[in-house]
Amino acid sequence: SLTLLVNNAIDRNSTTATSSDLTLREALAKSRDLAGTERIEFDASLSGATILLLSSLNELHVASAVEIAGLGTSRTVIKSGGTHRVIVVDPGVTTSFSGLTVTGGAGVGEGGGIFTWGRLTLDQVAIVGNQATWSGSSIGTGGGIVTRNVSGRNDAALRMINSTVDGNRAA
Repeated sequence: SLTLLVNNAIDRNSTTATSSDLTLREALAKSRDLAGTERIEFDASLSGATILLLSSLNELHVASAVEIAGLGTSRTVIKSGGTHRVIVVDPGVTTSFSGLTVTGGAGVGEGGGIFTWGRLTLDQVAIVGNQATWSGSSIGTGGGIVTRNVSGRNDAALRMINSTVDGNRAA
């Protein structure tokens, strides 16, 4: 496995990203191309920075085994601009997040903050200020987080350690 160091707080998806100029979205894309479980860490220079996800790029997509280790809930904040959810974890993927805050997500239907089809562990993570809405007569579910199994599979799971889910809304 390899450690990828995020050192740029902007949100972009460049195919020519380098280790000296790497965003979270680019680190996730690189991890898909590598074997094993990669670890994504944040450079100390990003302490207190908010990673604001661009609506044109949609949510962050976790498609391979990865550990995302932030600098702490008050020091690593991943925020959607309120037009889409923050993170989606693919079916069959085992991943963990630690030391970060997920906020500002707006999922259509389910999971405003995080929607996981995989096996997710949250350790010292705050999921706050997200919402899920549904059009029509149904209401949204899981303003903060939703875990769902894919039809025919029973492998989705959520484990939370010293984490907070608060101030989220489903309507």
